[in-house]
Amino acid sequence: MHLIPAYITLFFVYGVIPPYLSILVRNLGYRASVVGVLLAISEGAGILGPFIFGHFADRRGKYKGCLIFSYLLTLAFALPLARFVHPVLSAVFIALFAAGYRSAMSLMEAAATISLGKEGNYGRIRVTGSITFVCFVLFLQWVPALRPNTPLNIALWIVITSALAAMVIIFTPSRYTSRKPAQDTSPAKHGPEKKTIWTPVFILGLLCIALSRLAMTPVNSFLLLRSFSSRGGGFYQ
Repeated sequence: MHLIPAYITLFFVYGVIPPYLSILVRNLGYRASVVGVLLAISEGAGILGPFIFGHFADRRGKYKGCLIFSYLLTLAFALPLARFVHPVLSAVFIALFAAGYRSAMSLMEAAATISLGKEGNYGRIRVTGSITFVCFVLFLQWVPALRPNTPLNIALWIVITSALAAMVIIFTPSRYTSRKPAQDTSPAKHGPEKKTIWTPVFILGLLCIALSRLAMTPVNSFLLLRSFSSRGGGFYQ
């Protein structure tokens, strides 16, 4: 239950970024091919970021610091992405931005899984986040101020939600975002024992995840952009 506020604020962030990132980039004035490249960079950084952040979090057994940093990285590059229109700068900004917000989800999932253990009710926490996502997306359609119809307004919503999510993590007790070091209770053996995670099952799992991401990328990145363009410029006419 202590992680529910963290999940709610995480999905505040996700209620802005996945629906509106492609619109933000398109409204910077780039042609469709450049938008596609920038969104592809975002997807690539979104894969690499969790590997890097997760590596450091796993080594320390503490996810709180990496979670906070991922939110700070997200809010730090939201406004530059919306303000500076240059393909090279946009590529750098969107890569760092995506590495931040994509890592936040992975780190939160890892922290929740470890904190809840085998007996915890992960589904209750996750469905709370999903409901929050739907409600917040609807809220953004009705909000009277800072309507997300310009790059700057979208970036401001990202900054607001990321800052709120970071604050919630700061005040979340560390015991819910940490794991105890594993203790080796096995008897001593002669010679070093080599272990590998690259088992057939693990490789198959990675392949399934990769195919799933490949299938969802056109939907997540371009479906809303297509709807936006077909209506002649935006949700707010």
